[in-house]
Amino acid sequence: QQNTKSHGRTGLFNVVNTGAPTTGAFPGTTSNPYSPNAGETMAETRARTSCSTGSPRCADMNLSVNVLFQDVWSDPAQRTPDPEIILTYGALKTTPPTSLSCVSTWSSRCRIIINYVQHIQPLWDLDRTDLDGDGVPDVDAGGLPINRKCTNCHSTVNPADNTTQLPAGQLDLTAVPSDEEQLHLRSYRELFFRDNEQELVGGALQDVPGPLDANGNPTPGPQVGPYLTAGNARGGLSGRFLDRFAPGGGTHAGWLTPAELRLLSEWLDIGAQYFNNPFDPAVPVN
Repeated sequence: QQNTKSHGRTGLFNVVNTGAPTTGAFPGTTSNPYSPNAGETMAETRARTSCSTGSPRCADMNLSVNVLFQDVWSDPAQRTPDPEIILTYGALKTTPPTSLSCVSTWSSRCRIIINYVQHIQPLWDLDRTDLDGDGVPDVDAGGLPINRKCTNCHSTVNPADNTTQLPAGQLDLTAVPSDEEQLHLRSYRELFFRDNEQELVGGALQDVPGPLDANGNPTPGPQVGPYLTAGNARGGLSGRFLDRFAPGGGTHAGWLTPAELRLLSEWLDIGAQYFNNPFDPAVPVN
């Protein structure tokens, strides 16, 4: 029986990618600036070329904590190259989940650790008064300043007059201890757990009551949430949540930056743990 694992040795089974059929270019691609030798994969071609002629040397092999992509293979005569992607932690206005030195230069000591309190909650608390980045505060049609800070709407207190309000979408994103789990912030519990639907009655928040049963006693009322799914940023609840920020169609389009959406997506995909550093002395139960 053929061994399906190489264990670091060649020749045990046929490779799936046989590389460039001839020297010069991969089918359907341009040879500029990377011209393959016959049998090379695209990765091997980029590594060889980058290490022999690149400046700095071997630049295409450098590791990074950032998401960087440039379509160097598509032949413009055959298809439009994919757009460049630059998602850096350095673009965050909040604390990055790695050291500042690692944002610019990778080393073997670089680690990415995303904790909810230090890295995700600040996204909800950040003032957002200049979404287009032109240096001029945003204003509404009447010339009044606009601040799209998440907790302006997703909280129980109206920042304009300090009166009680119903959180937008029944979602409270404030950084106060949860009444369900004191070791978690309320925002985290609201995002991942079901909660009673509330209404504003006489200036106070209260749970929406359910219908009376046959004996005239109230039954449990409706519930809302959760809003996110741990382990899956693209699908399910998380996908619908992030779609709100999608350019051109989302109700909150442009309210979170690409770098912020990248951070949020990474955190969701790795499990959305409250803490991702097991050595943190303040770590509660995830």
